Order: sequence, then C-alpha cells, then structure tokens
Amino acid sequence: MTELRVRLGVIEGKDHSLYEELLSSPPEGIVYLTSGNASSGPVSLRNRLVWRMRRNCAVRSLADQFFVRSLPHAESGRPGLSYRIVKGIRGAAIGSRGRDKEALPFDLLHSAGSSMLENIPWIVEKDLKWVADFEFVASLFGYYGNWRKRIYRPRNQRIVVKQLTSRYCKRLMPWTEAAKSTVENVLKDKDVNAKMEVLRLAMRPAPPKPNDLEKHDRVRILFMGSSNFRGEFWSKGGFEVLESYRILREKLGDSVELMFRCWMPDELRDRYASLPGLHTICDVLPRDELNRLFWESDVFLWPGHPTPGLAFLEAMRFGLPIVSKDIWANKETVEDGKTGFLVKPSEKIPYYLPGFVPNASMDEGPFLPYMKLRDDRVIADIVDRLARLVESESLRKRMGEAGKKEVEEGKFSIHTRNAQLKRIYEEASRR
Repeated sequence: MTELRVRLGVIEGKDHSLYEELLSSPPEGIVYLTSGNASSGPVSLRNRLVWRMRRNCAVRSLADQFFVRSLPHAESGRPGLSYRIVKGIRGAAIGSRGRDKEALPFDLLHSAGSSMLENIPWIVEKDLKWVADFEFVASLFGYYGNWRKRIYRPRNQRIVVKQLTSRYCKRLMPWTEAAKSTVENVLKDKDVNAKMEVLRLAMRPAPPKPNDLEKHDRVRILFMGSSNFRGEFWSKGGFEVLESYRILREKLGDSVELMFRCWMPDELRDRYASLPGLHTICDVLPRDELNRLFWESDVFLWPGHPTPGLAFLEAMRFGLPIVSKDIWANKETVEDGKTGFLVKPSEKIPYYLPGFVPNASMDEGPFLPYMKLRDDRVIADIVDRLARLVESESLRKRMGEAGKKEVEEGKFSIHTRNAQLKRIYEEASRR
C-alpha cells in the first residue's frame, strides 16, 4: 500500500489535545508530519515578533489583501506582482531554517483550525493541495483582535472567501453541523459551502479499568474545568457547579459528593470550603490519575458556556452520563434523555452573534460579565437532572453505556473518523 504523507499544521505538545488523538491514532496508510515538539527549545526573538505581527489587526488588514491577491486569477493563471512581494516578505520572516523544514516531502497539507492566509505564497509556489478542519467560522479569520466584529466586515469576508474558493483548498471540515451553519450564514458563498463536510471529533476507548478501585457508597459527580489556566473557572460553569451541588446536597444529603477539578477564585473557595462532600483538586494531574478519577466517578457535570471539544467524549468513553446545557453544538454530542441531560440555557445571556456564531469565550473579554450572572432557573434545572441520575442507578448505567458505545463504535469512534478522513485525504490529493 502506498503511504500518503500529510503535513499537519500543529506543534506537538502545544496545540489542542484533539490533534494529539489524531497523531496517536492516524488513518491506516496516512503518515503525519508536524512542526516538531513544543519542548524542543526556546522560541527565537524573530519568531516571537513574527507571531505578534500575525495577530496584529493593523498589519493583517494590509497584509491579508496582498496575500490573497497573490492567488492566480484563474485555474490556469499565474500569480503576479503581489505574489513576488509577499513571497519575499514571507521568506524574510521565516528565514532559511524555516524554509528547509517546510521543504519536507508530503502529498497534502492539513491546516489545523485556520485558513492560513499568510501561507498563500508557499502554497502557490509548491502548488499545494490543502484541507482544513475548524471549530466555527471565526477560526477561518483568526481569533486575534476583535474577531466578533471582523468576521462581519465585507472586506475581510471577501479575502477569506477568495482563499477558500481557490483551487488549492480542497476540503473544509467543520467539527459540527453548527459550525458548518456559521460558515453558511456568515460567508454566504455556494462554492465555499460545496467544499464543506462535517468531520466529527473522535476519541479512543477508555483504558482498562483498574482492578484496585475502591467502592464508594455515595454517587460521585465529576466536574473537570481547568487546573492549568486561572482564566477558565467562569467559562466552564464553575459557579453553577458549586451552587447546584450545594442545593443538591441539601436535598439528598450524604448520598452524593462532588469531585471539583478546577482552579477556583479565592472568595468562592472560602465560601464553599465547608460544603460537605466537596473534594477540590487544583493540581495538574498525570494522565493515569485523570483516568482513575473518571473511573471512580458516576456522573459528569459540565455546565460551561462554550461547546467543549473533547470533554464530552472523555466522559462518554468512561461510561459517564452527562449533565450540561443545550447551547450551540452540545446536542450534537449529548443526546438529551439518551446519553445525558441538556438543560435550557439562561435567557439573560446573549449566547449567539448573528449567524448562530457562538459568543462565549474564556474568562476574559466582553462575555465575562454575562458568565457571572446567576440564573436560579438554570441552577434548579441542573439540580433536577442531577437528582434523577443520583436516585437511579439503572438510568446512570443506561445513559453511560449509550455514550460509551458512541465512542467505541459509533459516530465518535476512531474507526468512523479515520475512514472518513482517509477518504477525504485521498480525494483531495488526487484533484
């Protein structure tokens, strides 16, 4: 069998963990090349400056126009003066070492979450075929600056559309149907729409269950926020987790406990410190200990404001029913009443920008005040769904098994994803 070599645009150990899943379990016959490991050495001053320029709105507003103008005007056309100018700029920014690395032989370029406007001269020169996966339409514009306004500006939209409709772009792979709809609603281009195909995230089955797990009499609820970043408490729904558990504990007493793995603001830590059955874990845990934490839990609670990437799949592969909110693409992963429960989100919070674009973010920016709003109805609904699961072992088992099956052999399995991805790669490399 002939191997297909794919350059995956990630840095190992630095980019989103979903690409670690891809690298560790590639499709059969696919060989991935990457930019190396994040721990390979310090970043040079020049590379830091280049990175800052790439995320500077003023620079990009001018540079992106030159980059996209360097595309040939037709299928058989040749690039003009703009191509020669931006090629020289890009060469000066990358340097000879970067060019040597990028000269590695491969058949296809897989962009991780962006449209790579600054790479157009390289793509044109090598006549590279490329595909891209992405979270939603803003990924194609880049998350720097005020992306909430930039994605709706006609000039910026024309730049992105021109690149995506070029002969070099072969397939666009949104992670969800919701993500696909944001591109359709914002860009409104039939040729871009024709290149899209939803590629769902996937995860390997859970590792073997340890033989020495201790039995626990209480139903254990697990919340996994972030211990790595201090800015991911409110966005992950940390406050709603604590308050829902407080009320649930008053209702059900000693039959329930909460494993809270997330950084917590000091004022809330003091407020909830005496809450019975609350176990707070703020340290970064090794993978084996994280696996054990999942195995020892009974319910996964995630009332965050954005749609998570792999958090749901992580819980599902360990057979945990999920309680979350019916926000954006959540219902594409968690089937309400089958693999978990989804509660109606707060009507006080503007979750969407025009075109069904998600408005949430990490604990920063204009969305933060909304994430701190308390909605007693949402908390009551979360308590109600948790209580149903705590009081019914059969319901927990049925929902947990349904989710586990989806990861092991269903639409979120490695097998399903790899079969689709291999077909996409083969089709793109032939065109």
